[in-house]
Amino acid sequence: MRDRIAGLSLLSVTIFLFMNVNIVARPSMTTKGINASFWPKLLLIILALLSIGIVIGSFINSKEKFDLKIIFNKRNLKFVLTVLVCIIYTSILEILGFIIATPMMLMLLLAFIGIKKKSILFSVPFIVTICMTLLFSTLIKVPLPVGVSVFRVINKFLI
Repeated sequence: MRDRIAGLSLLSVTIFLFMNVNIVARPSMTTKGINASFWPKLLLIILALLSIGIVIGSFINSKEKFDLKIIFNKRNLKFVLTVLVCIIYTSILEILGFIIATPMMLMLLLAFIGIKKKSILFSVPFIVTICMTLLFSTLIKVPLPVGVSVFRVINKFLI
């Protein structure tokens, strides 16, 4: 069972990274017909094939029945929801921008881990977002995603 979970987790991370390789290695960075995303994509394809092999091997070597109730029990559901929130966060980050998307994601994650105190649930995400914004955009001069359309205006106003 652990092999299945590990293989599926690794496969989902591999798929996510494969979809986002072009953000880091843009197609315009070419050398002799091969762009900069070729090697990362090749390694991720190999990693995906190995992950699929782990999952298939766990089904072949398993003596227990496959039951979705085992995977989606209350403890594992928090993990699945956390991964889902992180995937959604990275997907909407370019649309909403860092300053809007990050507090929303942090509030959801704090709620998932069981924080019930409203002062912590609302203050910690904003404090972390402000600190990260100051650190990256002011001190290190790393541009953060500002979003599109109305969200771009809001983010520019807040930075």
